[in-house]
Amino acid sequence: MEFLNKINDWVQEHPENGYLIVAGLLAFWLFCVIMGWKWAYRGHSAKSNWLRELLGETVYRICVGAILALALVCTLYLYFVMGK
Repeated sequence: MEFLNKINDWVQEHPENGYLIVAGLLAFWLFCVIMGWKWAYRGHSAKSNWLRELLGETVYRICVGAILALALVCTLYLYFVMGK
């Protein structure tokens, strides 16, 4: 319990590190899309399945990867701006 209290205090003192955590998760997701792991880009709704069928799996993966890369860049930008 004391360890969790220390982590909670540290997070409250350094809230900008949340951006770094999100950037790490986005980077992992982008890596999974690049590696072609289907769970990383396969949609579970009819709309995303329709879009994947319309564009083709490769183009859909590229689009998802581009969106993730853009989100990663934005998150890292926020981390470095908030860190100052």
